[in-house]
Amino acid sequence: MGNYDSDAKTNLYELEGPEEIFVDKLSDLEIFVLGQDKSIEFGTYTNKFQCIEMTSESEDDGIEKITRIIRSDFYEVSNPVHIKSVLFLDEEGEEADKQAFWFDADGNDLPSEHQDWTEILENMDIFLDEMD
Repeated sequence: MGNYDSDAKTNLYELEGPEEIFVDKLSDLEIFVLGQDKSIEFGTYTNKFQCIEMTSESEDDGIEKITRIIRSDFYEVSNPVHIKSVLFLDEEGEEADKQAFWFDADGNDLPSEHQDWTEILENMDIFLDEMD
């Protein structure tokens, strides 16, 4: 992986159901706002998230765009997942918009399309039987 073109990708913040709960968990853990080279570990079985790239640019309308590439090493999942997080801040430094995109070795667009989706949820301490 290395191409993080998100033009045709689904914004993870727009998902519903189990995927929304998963994205909310990542958001609660502040995965999407990790600083450069910072990492977080979470779960009964260790899942590690590390910001491997971070860029910032100012747009003509005064909006600051901060892009992060988060390497996600889920417990017993052999290929890492990368999440591209994009945060837009207005002139006062307040959040104006946010986006996140899923990149895995199989080219999947959605977390639920990953071959180890159920294991990822369980290892993140998210259990589907509690979602009724």
